[in-house]
Amino acid sequence: MRSLDNKSNKNNKDLATLLAEVKEDKINERKAKEKNYFFQIDVIKTICIICVIISHSISRFGFDIESYWQVIRPVELFILLLGFNQGNSFKRQGLKKLGDMYTTQYFKRMFWRIIFPLIIVNIFCWIIDLIIYYLNGFHIQGWSNAYGPVYGAVIDLGNTDPAIQAYMLLGVPFFPGPGEYYITILLQFILIFPLLYKLFDKNPKLGLIICFLIELCFQIAAKNIPILHNLYEKYHFLFCGSIFRYFFLIGLGLYFINNSNLFSKKNAFIWPMLIIALYLITGAGLFNGSPLLPSSWYPNELFELRWGSSFGIKFFRTDPWWHTANLFTYSYTAVVFLLFMKILPSKLNDNKKSLKNISRFFKGIAKLTYHILLVQIVYFFIAIPLEGVFHNPNGVFYDIIVNPVVAPYLDAWGNLNVGTLDLGTSILILTTKLFVGILALSICISIAYMFYKLEFSIQRVLKKENSSQKSNQQQISIES
Repeated sequence: MRSLDNKSNKNNKDLATLLAEVKEDKINERKAKEKNYFFQIDVIKTICIICVIISHSISRFGFDIESYWQVIRPVELFILLLGFNQGNSFKRQGLKKLGDMYTTQYFKRMFWRIIFPLIIVNIFCWIIDLIIYYLNGFHIQGWSNAYGPVYGAVIDLGNTDPAIQAYMLLGVPFFPGPGEYYITILLQFILIFPLLYKLFDKNPKLGLIICFLIELCFQIAAKNIPILHNLYEKYHFLFCGSIFRYFFLIGLGLYFINNSNLFSKKNAFIWPMLIIALYLITGAGLFNGSPLLPSSWYPNELFELRWGSSFGIKFFRTDPWWHTANLFTYSYTAVVFLLFMKILPSKLNDNKKSLKNISRFFKGIAKLTYHILLVQIVYFFIAIPLEGVFHNPNGVFYDIIVNPVVAPYLDAWGNLNVGTLDLGTSILILTTKLFVGILALSICISIAYMFYKLEFSIQRVLKKENSSQKSNQQQISIES
C-alpha cells in the first residue's frame, strides 16, 4: 500500500512539475513577443484595412479618393506582412528543422486563428441562405455563382441552384464578396510557409531569387494557360487566389525579418527595382487613370493596352482590377513597408497616457483585421445593389445617399464630368462619398468586434472542454 502511495505522490509531483514548466514556457513566450513587438506593424495593418473598406465602399462618379489607396497598396502590404510576421514568429521560437515547424501545435494554432472564424462565418451565411430558401424558394447566389467566386458577384434572388460545396475547400466564404481570394491565399500560406522559412533560414538571398523565379514562371503561365487566363470564366479565381502570384512579395517579407532598415546595404537591391516599379505603375495609371508618362515610353514589344488607356506587361496575365500587382512592382510595396519601419517607433512610451491610448487603439484594430476582413467580405456581398452591377460594385448606402446627389450631374452614359462642377457641388459630392466610406467602416469594425468576442468565447468553451478531457485522461493514467 505504501508503495502505491509513493508512486501516486511521485506521479502527482511529475504532473505538478510539468504544469509549472508549461506555465514558465508561456511566460517566456509572452516576454519574447513583447520584445519582438512592432508598433509599426499595428499601424500598417490598421491603415490597410481602412483603405480596403473605403475602396470597396466608394468606387463611382469621379473624385476617385478611393484610388489613392494605390499609394499605400494595402493588399500587397498585408501579404508582405504574412511573411514578415510569421517569419519573426518562427525566428523567435528558434525553429530550424521542418519537423519542428510542421507540428500539431502549428496546425492547431492556424486552425483556431484562420479556419475557425471562417467556419463560424460560413455557418452564419448558410443559415441565412437556408432561411431565405425555405421562405421564398430560392438561394442567395453564393458559391453557386456561375462565374465562380469573383470580385463583383451579385445577389441573385432567382437562383434555385444549391451552393457548390467544392468552393468551401478553397476557403471561399459562402457569401463571396470583395477580398474573398485572400482567405484562399491564407490557407495555401499555412501549408507552404515552413518550406519557405527553411529556405530563407539557410540562405536569404537564394530564397528571394527562387521566390522571384517561381512567380515569374507563374505569371507567364497565367498568360498562356486558358484555365488561368480567361477573366470571367469560373476558373478566374484560380489566378486571383493563387499564392504563387504573390511569392516574391512573401519572400520580401521573409527577407526583411533580419534587416528592415531602409538604407541598409543588404536592402540596396530595392532601389534599382523601385525605378522599374515606378515606371510600370505610372504606365498603368498610378491612380487608376491614364499613364502619367508618354505612350511612346511603352514599346509594343513589351507592353499592351489594358482597358483602352493603361499599359500592362505583354507577357503577363494581369487581373483587370490590379494592373500592377506583379514581381516587378513589389519593390514599391517593400519601400512603403520599410518607410513605415523607419519613420515610426517600434514601441510607444506607455508611461504617457496619450501615447498609451494611441498604442492601444492601433493594437486593438490590428488584432481585429482578420475578423474585419471576413465581415467586410460578407457585408459588401450583401450590400451590393440588387440591380446587378458587376463592375465597381457599391453598397446600398452608396445608392441611397450618393446617387441622389450626383444624379443631376450625370451625362447620358451615367458618367460624371468633374470639370463641369462648381466648387460647392464638388465639396458636397466629395463629402457625401467620405460619409459613405466612414459609415461602412464603422459598421464593419463594430460587427467585427462583436464577432471577435463571440468567436473568442466559443473558442474558450471548446478549449476548456478539450483541456478537461485531457486532464481526466491523465488522472485515469495516474490512478492506473
